[in-house]
Amino acid sequence: MIEQANKHRRPSQFAVGDLVWVKSKEFAPEESISQKLLPAYRGPWQVLDVIGDVDGPSYVIEIPPHLRTYPVFHASKLLPCVTNELFQSRRSAIPPSMDGKYDVDKIVVESTYHTGRRGRPQRQYKETVSPVPNVVTLEGRSADDIQRWRELGLRAIASGELAVLLLAGGQGTRLGSSQPKGCYDIGLPSRKCLFHLQAERISRVQKMAANISGQGQTKIPWFIMTSEFTHTATVSYFQRHGYFGLDPSQVLFFLQGKLPCLDENGKIILEKPYKIARAPDGNGGLYTALKTSGSLSEMERRGVRYVDGYCVDNALVRVADPVYLGLSIERGAVCASKVVRKAHPEERVGVFAQRGVGGPTVVVEYSELDKSLAHAVDPQTGRLLFNWSNICIHLYSLDFLKRVVTIFEEHAKYHVAKKAIPCVDGTVFGVKLERFIFDAFVYAPCLTLMEVEREEEFAAVKNPAGSPTESPEIACRKLLKMHGKWVIAAGGRLEWGKQENGDHKGSETGWGVELDPLLSHAGEDLEMICKGKVFEHLSQVNGRSG
Repeated sequence: MIEQANKHRRPSQFAVGDLVWVKSKEFAPEESISQKLLPAYRGPWQVLDVIGDVDGPSYVIEIPPHLRTYPVFHASKLLPCVTNELFQSRRSAIPPSMDGKYDVDKIVVESTYHTGRRGRPQRQYKETVSPVPNVVTLEGRSADDIQRWRELGLRAIASGELAVLLLAGGQGTRLGSSQPKGCYDIGLPSRKCLFHLQAERISRVQKMAANISGQGQTKIPWFIMTSEFTHTATVSYFQRHGYFGLDPSQVLFFLQGKLPCLDENGKIILEKPYKIARAPDGNGGLYTALKTSGSLSEMERRGVRYVDGYCVDNALVRVADPVYLGLSIERGAVCASKVVRKAHPEERVGVFAQRGVGGPTVVVEYSELDKSLAHAVDPQTGRLLFNWSNICIHLYSLDFLKRVVTIFEEHAKYHVAKKAIPCVDGTVFGVKLERFIFDAFVYAPCLTLMEVEREEEFAAVKNPAGSPTESPEIACRKLLKMHGKWVIAAGGRLEWGKQENGDHKGSETGWGVELDPLLSHAGEDLEMICKGKVFEHLSQVNGRSG
């Protein structure tokens, strides 16, 4: 009988010191998670001793103490841990070590936490940073420079070399809306939403490019990254509104990725007994999403060489700005960003800085910048040393974007955000993993920063109506005022209309007019429409007004 049983036994395949994987079913569950959600094997752990006869041994395994199990396992419960020497960068199909928690690969905490106001964790930047040099400031460029850059950019656009990339994963919840943020009406006379304004700005640039090239009108591809919360509603909104005059073939939607949520011990949180809690992977997740969605390949197929990216909630964003593009092309920049000067030292915005002295350009969040650095002043200029605010308008060469995607696949770093997370047992205080869009900047050999006027190119719509900052009313006033200045510069006049009793109308919402984006992108080509004409404040100018 013994001989019969031994027929199928194999010689010992493990020796003392070998690393092995152990079947997960040999352990009592540490938590109420279905075995289907757990990896098939745990480890790898070291073999400490061989027990039993030579033909059918068991092994003493160095099991972590917290698992509280008998450390002897039969050979049938083990797998050898084999490294792949031919493809060392390729990940093993077997899950990583699980010594008491679900390990998450490459989480980078580049700052320390201390308790701040109301017990919230605050961060202080640990690395040495220095101010960024060589910003293309407003004073540092002439009218000839701007014209040269505009023509260079428009010719590139006419050749089909530019794509526009919109980050539109945010909901309008903070604005009191159940729709995606891009559908929000900020209160303009036309009642146009953010998506509508941006689409017509793209149409205007297409016309400008066609005029300078003398060829047919180019269609600028518009890649729109949505989230699971906004995707269906966004696509449907564009369809119902006829893509706001654009060709449907040039508007392409793709989804932002998600990552598992973890508790403070690093264990995966369950949203339901059978479902892992996941959260969007931050605006830096766009790099991976561009590849997995096929958008990067589609850009390459269309002959795109440059990608202009921005966030949906900036009501003044100059989409597909040819001046910005031309400057980047002339300087050979693989990456560029628009910046504005900080309004005051305590403004809650990230600032551009250099890592160390002469190192790569990074963005330091306002909560990470030491207060003494935030208030430091350059004695030569009288301005803040760390003065250049990140407004999330970034331009990439396609080659650099492809390189970043590859780097993020192999060496992605995650930031930790501690938040309340809904789970199967209610709500727990846990961790969401995020990537930031500016994490890519350290890989850019040359990053160009271009200063723009805050009142002309940045009006964030983040807070509900009536808020003292970043509200829809403030954004609306800025746009009307800017357009009013364009009308006056083109030879027009603005007057208040009259009420029925003959008194002049007034408004607490500000002054100015709304220009149709199809008429002008940045104040150009308005003389024929405006010169010698009078327009009422808070009216809409569409080429037939006045």
